[in-house]
Amino acid sequence: MATFEEGYASVLGGHLRSPGEAGLDAAQDLGRRALREGLGVLEVVVTHEKVLAAAGFPREPVGERAGEEAHPALDFLLQALAPFDAPRLGFKEVREQLGFRHRQVEQLRALTEASFKMLSTFDPNDRLLLLEEAATLSLSGASVATAAGDQEEQELLAKLPPDARESFRGFKAGENFVRASWMSDAGPIHLLVARAPTPIGAGPVIAAWKQGDDFSDLDRALFRQLSQLGSVAVTNARLFEHERDIAVVLQRSLLPLAPRGAHGLELASCYIPAHPGASVGGDWFDAFELPGDRLGLVIGDVMGHDVLSAAIMGQFRIAVRAYALEGHSPAGVLDRVENLCSALVGDSYATLLYATVGTGGELFLANAGHPAPVVIGPEGRASFLEGGLSVPVCIGAPAPTRTERCALFPIGTTLFFYTDGLIERRGSSLDACLAELLNALSQAPVPLVGHLQAWCDEVVASLTGEGPEDDVCVLAVRLAGS
Repeated sequence: MATFEEGYASVLGGHLRSPGEAGLDAAQDLGRRALREGLGVLEVVVTHEKVLAAAGFPREPVGERAGEEAHPALDFLLQALAPFDAPRLGFKEVREQLGFRHRQVEQLRALTEASFKMLSTFDPNDRLLLLEEAATLSLSGASVATAAGDQEEQELLAKLPPDARESFRGFKAGENFVRASWMSDAGPIHLLVARAPTPIGAGPVIAAWKQGDDFSDLDRALFRQLSQLGSVAVTNARLFEHERDIAVVLQRSLLPLAPRGAHGLELASCYIPAHPGASVGGDWFDAFELPGDRLGLVIGDVMGHDVLSAAIMGQFRIAVRAYALEGHSPAGVLDRVENLCSALVGDSYATLLYATVGTGGELFLANAGHPAPVVIGPEGRASFLEGGLSVPVCIGAPAPTRTERCALFPIGTTLFFYTDGLIERRGSSLDACLAELLNALSQAPVPLVGHLQAWCDEVVASLTGEGPEDDVCVLAVRLAGS
């Protein structure tokens, strides 16, 4: 088989004697052969020069004469070198395509992450900010602003470039999507504005604008998706917030405004609704005076987390207070509440604790499935008050015989009643949470006379942190003595 140089000389000679497409095609075949044999561009050029010199062929024009007219030898060399350019150009094209695809993937990833982030909060304003952040990340090089109400839309209007405000006013006339472009002193500016409709009305407005290159088709598609995603997310959060506000107002209206202690008994209370990401439940407390310088103390929790639970809680509260004021014992009150409410509350049930406390420290308690209260002695030692326990009320089983716990406590003792929202935390065992409660009550300074409410607030704050996962009701009574 002829060497590469011999083959080159033969093909080049034929082309120079009779230039044509066949010779140029043969030159490309030589270039591909050079690649297969591991030869480089420089070796092909050197071979070309050697063949021209050895055969006495005229050389290609250089300097000022180069390019004046086509030269068969130069055309041949360029065709022989063409296969060396193909991989480079192909790699460049592939790299550009990969970069484009990578940008597309990043844009779609930003859209997906925005969906998950917006589901992680129930606050409408937080969801609006996350929508703005997602659009900024998805639409590279764009400025983004969002708005969810008339006042906010005026603020958005002020953020837009001056030439964009007229387009925005056109959008306000009823369109759900506006696309506009105009020339500014700094170059072309492009604007996208969208508001996706929802079943209950228009959602928030989202606007994006950029200078230079126009938004791509993918940009516009993502922008519309973000608008729809934001509309649903923000609207749902507002609906949830509205329902939760109703439940909170209802629940607070059913709680005593400022329960008062009796002579020699100091009283404190606390109600904290669950954090904004949770529904309101049926936690409640009550406190009222009884004959003989005694207080009736109630704390309970209705199953469920919705407006219905808060309404059922009101029925339980009224029933307990009514039977207690008739003079029944704690166990007798629970029996009568069971008989009355089992026909009123349907499938709901409640844990419930009712106790009477006298100024001399005498306590009578009946507990229907509720967390045991804590006793803090005058010296500050905390322990659970067990006993008097039976099943929750209205669970559907035959009503059990309720029992009572009787105890006598010295002056200076504090009794601490609470609902399970204070002790139950996701990821922690109940035993660990109960131990944390005892530790917090033992470490807190002994409440001074006249300062029980401040003591109660500090203890609850130390246990709930930024906000409880469930509603929290707390009732504390201090035996101050007569």
